Amino acid sequence: MNNVNDIATPTVSVVIPVYNAERFVADTAASILLQNYRNLELVLVDDGSTDSTPEILSRLAAGDERVKVLTQKNQGPSAARMTGLQASTGDYIYFFDADDLMLGRAISRMVATALATGADLVVPRFVFRHPDGTASPSLAMPRPVMTGPELLREALLCRAHWRLSELISRPLALTISNVSAGMLFGEDGMWKAQLLAQARKVVEVAETAFEYIERDGSLSDPRSINDRKFADYLKFNAWIRRYIADYGLTPAVGEDALAYQVFSIVMSCIHWQRPESVPEYIAATLEYTREHPGFEALLTPHERKILHMFRGGVTKGMRRLRFKLWRQRMKAALKFR
Repeated sequence: MNNVNDIATPTVSVVIPVYNAERFVADTAASILLQNYRNLELVLVDDGSTDSTPEILSRLAAGDERVKVLTQKNQGPSAARMTGLQASTGDYIYFFDADDLMLGRAISRMVATALATGADLVVPRFVFRHPDGTASPSLAMPRPVMTGPELLREALLCRAHWRLSELISRPLALTISNVSAGMLFGEDGMWKAQLLAQARKVVEVAETAFEYIERDGSLSDPRSINDRKFADYLKFNAWIRRYIADYGLTPAVGEDALAYQVFSIVMSCIHWQRPESVPEYIAATLEYTREHPGFEALLTPHERKILHMFRGGVTKGMRRLRFKLWRQRMKAALKFR
């Protein structure tokens, strides 16, 4: 590892956890290896794949000396990512998914930005590729240069992504604790929160760096929520509140952002048809709203409409909500008759 302040071309380690990715990992690796930035290593961690992924990774390593392949028993993406981080040698670390595609000169632009600004986190923009073939842009940072806690506030307010998709200085990356071991959903958000809590300077690259390929039923697909994913989602949200409190970050992120994060759980429960978890979180939101009436200004019109359903109390609001969800299910059933 080099001192990035003393060199023009620091090494970038791209770390990719891989599990049963035979359909797309070769294309993903090619999108990294064909970058015009050559001073990189690609660390592929096979997390106990049961398909032809190991053979594909072996061929990739044989074809390019910059590829390093590690194998472990299946432990989940967070453990695989940590294995890759510990084995990496780069001055900067970039975590990537095994089914996404890096575009054009993405890495060189991020490195140039890091060196020019002294940022310890460089955030690129990206494009969502949806299963129906459509695309949509990622959220832009509110300002091109921010502190980590400032961007953490934006994430709590759902105005920035929890996705782990930044160029990270090695010293910052090595501060991460693997608190999300075994989780399948929300685990990358735990890593990102730790990075943002400690990042001195976060700089955005306005150009699109990669395509985030949404696939039906993937681990990161919020539309395929099952009981385990939902439990992980609640675990992440409980952890983030404790983490912010334990590290004294509440003044930096704001109590209103933490309150919004609680209300966002209500909205997710409704979206995923899980009303049984709503009362605890809506009760906390109603209490905060009574003490801070200006909180509603943070909400979208749809969110305010949901909040107002509970103006008469949690019990009455839950009756209204259950009826609303029942109507939605009936409409969906009639649509597919």
